[in-house]
Amino acid sequence: MPGLSPWFVGHIVDPLVWRVLKNSRTLERLAEFERWQWDDRPAYMERRDESLSRLLLHAKNNVAFYADRAAHISDKDVRDDPRRALTLFPPLRRADLKSELDKLWVDMGRGTYQNSTGGSTGSPVVFYQDRCFSDSAM
Repeated sequence: MPGLSPWFVGHIVDPLVWRVLKNSRTLERLAEFERWQWDDRPAYMERRDESLSRLLLHAKNNVAFYADRAAHISDKDVRDDPRRALTLFPPLRRADLKSELDKLWVDMGRGTYQNSTGGSTGSPVVFYQDRCFSDSAM
């Protein structure tokens, strides 16, 4: 914005746009990333494993596709060693997206919508995204 000071834009305009108009947590996430960049290796690894554990538990307990295929993995195993648990999860293949799309998403109230690939490999693949994806893309 020409004529406006960088301080005004950074402290007033940007927060209003992202928090109020876009109803987004983008600036809060950016602040988290800025803090995390100084973490030591053990702190990074702990956060990585905790994030992976939460993701796998969410998939296993809430997404029908993974609930069907990961029932043999206990929640305790996921929490104890999420990287090992990840190796036990089935890979998601292009064919799964086409045949199991209805089992691959959960409405979490975040503005879920369908999107698709461009079809450069021959046929487009449909998948779901939510507003969190749009927000992170800025």
